[in-house]
Amino acid sequence: MYKLLSLDAPIAADSDECLLQRLPARQGDFTNSVLFWDYIRRLPRRLFQLAWRLVNRDSLEEARSAMGLTEQELCLAVGQLRDALTRYFTI
Repeated sequence: MYKLLSLDAPIAADSDECLLQRLPARQGDFTNSVLFWDYIRRLPRRLFQLAWRLVNRDSLEEARSAMGLTEQELCLAVGQLRDALTRYFTI
């Protein structure tokens, strides 16, 4: 179930790169990091919290538990976050 909605899934059928690889590193390009977090902070709170947890290396199960989400709510949030990140990377 998580694999289909995972941020670890390939971005496209012909690519091995996943969205998680495109997230800014904890240390690195300051400007891109600021732009990324500005975008993420504008998302609905649940998506912001999920993104923050995933960037800080929580597993999906850890994030689900900490955020008090059901499996269905997590799947929905992951799908929405994936869509938001796809939009971000096309900006």
